[in-house]
Amino acid sequence: MGKKNEEVRSKNEEEVTAADVAAADVVYDLSSLFEMKFRDPLNGQVVMVRRAFKPRGKLEFYCPEE
Repeated sequence: MGKKNEEVRSKNEEEVTAADVAAADVVYDLSSLFEMKFRDPLNGQVVMVRRAFKPRGKLEFYCPEE
């Protein structure tokens, strides 16, 4: 049974590439979050993130004026 577990682990380790690791290491500044634009998958609108008025401490999406 241990042999089969080793085979599964070796298959999982092979799937991870250097590009995947490099993409996971990217860390963004929190202030840049409020400048980023995202596309809503439901209706295709461009949305941005802002702090919510209520409940405090939460974030919300909004459509910026163009």
